[in-house]
Amino acid sequence: MRQGRTRSDGRCVTGAGRGEHVMNISTETREILLNYKAVINARRREMGQKPLTTAQIVDEICDFVANQQAVFLGGHYILQGSRNR
Repeated sequence: MRQGRTRSDGRCVTGAGRGEHVMNISTETREILLNYKAVINARRREMGQKPLTTAQIVDEICDFVANQQAVFLGGHYILQGSRNR
């Protein structure tokens, strides 16, 4: 299987060169990722850049979240730079 694609059973396959992993994500989350991927890659094409895989998009989202001062995930506020709060 290629990296960053959806399998026939609807699960998302990621890997970004580190071996493939299957993520069980909701249909809504999958649609959001695919919409972001379409917008990002359309803009990248306009700029003559190579498209990103779904795995690369997820990596970018994680990088963005990790660089926020605080995030609200899993019903909890997490202050960045502190693992125990």
